[in-house]
Amino acid sequence: MDGRLVCEIVGAAGSGRRTVKVSGEVDLATAPELEAQVDPVLDGASAGVALDLEALTFIDSSGLRALVALAKDAQSRGVAFSLENVPRHAQRVLELTGLADWFDFSTGG
Repeated sequence: MDGRLVCEIVGAAGSGRRTVKVSGEVDLATAPELEAQVDPVLDGASAGVALDLEALTFIDSSGLRALVALAKDAQSRGVAFSLENVPRHAQRVLELTGLADWFDFSTGG
């Protein structure tokens, strides 16, 4: 992995819950791309959106800001938003910044 961001959307539009599998780094360079790719997914996700972070290799404050912005956007649209398969390094960052309580976590699926 060269650090670039890759997002794979799982679940057809209008099918309810959608999952976005995030691979690579979410940082100053890629956070806007994450938001741009997830934003339209929120429109067609009547049963919610989950970000699967299992393949996330790095996240910085810009990435955290993007996650918060997406969660707020989902909330304003009435769409459930959760994080799943959060790697330990990212979980630690969320805990240290006090943001762990801000998100719903699921185990995947």
